Amino acid sequence: MDKHTTYKWWKEAVGYQIYPKTFYDANHDGHGDIQGIIEKLPYFQALGIDFLWICPFFDSPLDDNGYDVRDYYKVHENFGSMQDIKTLITTAKKYNIRIIVDLVLNHTSDEHAWFMDVKNNPDSKYRDYYIIQKANQKMPPNNWGSFFGGSAWEKLNDDEYYLKIFSKKMPDLNWANKELRSALYQIALWWLELGVDGFRIDAIAHIAKDTTYENSTLKSETMFVSDWSKFSNLPQVHAYIREFHEEVLAPNDAFAVGEVGGDPSIEDVLKYCAFDRKELDVTFTFDHMWCNNIDTATSLANLKTNVQELKEKLEYWQVSLIKRAWYPLYWNNHDFNRVVSNYGSQKYPQQSAKALATLMYGMWGTMFIYQGEEIGMENYPFTSIDQFEDVQAKGQYAATPTSQKEAFLKKLIMTSRDNVRTAMQWDDTTNAGFSPVKTDILIHPKYKEINVQQQMQDPNSVWQYYKKIIKLKKSNKTFIYGDIVFKDVIDEQVIQYERFDDTNHYLIIVNLGEYECVIEIPKVISIVLTNTSVTAICETTLTLAAYDSYILKIK
Repeated sequence: MDKHTTYKWWKEAVGYQIYPKTFYDANHDGHGDIQGIIEKLPYFQALGIDFLWICPFFDSPLDDNGYDVRDYYKVHENFGSMQDIKTLITTAKKYNIRIIVDLVLNHTSDEHAWFMDVKNNPDSKYRDYYIIQKANQKMPPNNWGSFFGGSAWEKLNDDEYYLKIFSKKMPDLNWANKELRSALYQIALWWLELGVDGFRIDAIAHIAKDTTYENSTLKSETMFVSDWSKFSNLPQVHAYIREFHEEVLAPNDAFAVGEVGGDPSIEDVLKYCAFDRKELDVTFTFDHMWCNNIDTATSLANLKTNVQELKEKLEYWQVSLIKRAWYPLYWNNHDFNRVVSNYGSQKYPQQSAKALATLMYGMWGTMFIYQGEEIGMENYPFTSIDQFEDVQAKGQYAATPTSQKEAFLKKLIMTSRDNVRTAMQWDDTTNAGFSPVKTDILIHPKYKEINVQQQMQDPNSVWQYYKKIIKLKKSNKTFIYGDIVFKDVIDEQVIQYERFDDTNHYLIIVNLGEYECVIEIPKVISIVLTNTSVTAICETTLTLAAYDSYILKIK
C-alpha cells in the first residue's frame, strides 16, 4: 500500500495557529481569550480552515507566555475557564473544525506542584521528576549553555542545580523516570478524552539528555557553550516517543506534530515521523527560515533573500521526504519573525506576501497558517529593548557583552519572537479591533491599512489570495499527493517547481526579486492561479514583474 496517499484527515486539512494572548479579546479585559476564539469560528470557516492549533492557555506564571505550565488541568484566568475550553471544542465541531492543543512535555513551570514540592522537601517523591545535579565547586555542574542565554543550570540550593535549557523558571523534566512519563501520558489522555484531536508537542527533540553531563568541548567565546547536541535529537528520544505513541496516540488516533529543533538531518526527521516509525505524524524543522543575510544586515531595508539557498532548503526536504514521511508547510509560527518582513519586500509588501504563499503552499504537505499571515502582517517597528516582552530576547540581550549590545539589538528588532506576538489586526478601530480597552499588548501602527475587515472586502487582497490557494489545495489532490520536481533558479530570483500525477501537470513559478525578468516556459493549458493582473502569456516565454507568481497547468 502507498502510505503517502493513504488517507489521513490531517493530510488534506488546513491548519491555523492561534496565539491566544494576542488573538481577540472577547471579554474586554485587554487580553485575548478562549471566548475570542469561539467568536471567530465563522471567520475560520470563511477562510477554509479545518483545524486550530492553539498555543498554551494552561494555568501559568506566564514567564514564557504560557510555555511554563503550572497546572495542565486548569486554564489561566486571562484566557477564561475550563468550561470555555469545553464550549470551544463542541462549538468548533459544529463548524467542522478540530482543535489541536500545544502540549509542553519537556519542562514545567518552577511553580508547578511537583517542583514546588522538590524545592520545599529534600525527600520529595517528585525529586526524580526533574534533572538535579551536584554543584561543581559552587558553580553549575558543567558548561552547557541555555537556548535563552547564560547557563543551562539554575541553583536549587547551596549544593545542587537543576537543568533548565530554556528559562530559569522552566525546569526540565526527567523522561528517564517511568513514573514521570506515566504522569505526562495521563495529562495527554485527559485532554483527548475532553475532545481535542491531537497535539503539537513543544520541544519534543529535547526530552532526552546526555546523562554523562560532561562539559562541552565546542569552542566558545562565552563561559557557557551553545552545544545543542547535549540535549537535542539524542537516540533515547525515540524510545520515549514510541512509548507515548503506543500508550496515548495510537489508541485515540490522535494527530501529533512535533517541534524538532537542533538542526536535524533528513535521517533524524525520518526517525521521528517516517510512515513506519509509529512515533509522530509531522515534525517542524526550521532551516528554511533564515535563507538571507540576517546575520550581517543592520535593518530590514538591508535584508536580501538568498533565493538559491531557499530553493535548495525547500527542495531538500520536499524531495527527500516524499513517499517516506509527511511534511508541514509553514512560513510562520510563534517563534519566528513575520515572513513578509523576512523574505518579502518593503516596496511590494502585499504582492510579495502572495508570492510567498504561492511558493510554500503549492508544495506537498499540510498547510499551517499563523495568525495574521493571511493578511500580510509585518514585523513591529521596535526601537528599544524596553519594548520587548519575550524572556528569550531579554535573556540573550542580558548575556550579550556591552560592546556588542547595540548590534545585537538591531538583529533582535528583525528576528525577535515578539514580532509575531502583536495584536491581531481585525479592523481600523481602536487597538486594531483586538480590544476596546487599554491593553499592554503591542498594536502595529499599520493596522489601519492592514486588517481583516478591509481585506475581506477587497477582491485583490492577501486574505482573498489565501482563500483561493486554500480552496485550490483542498479541491485538487495533485497539490496534496502529487510528485514534485524543482527546476534551476533563474536570474538568482525565480524559483520554479512542477507538481504532477497521472491526471494533472502544473508549473509553479515565483519571482522573489524586485526587477522584471523573462523566462522560458512549456506549453500552457491554463492559468490556475496568479497574483498579478497581467495574465497574457506568450507561447514560449513569461514576463515576470516584481514578486509575480503563477500556478500554470501545462502539457
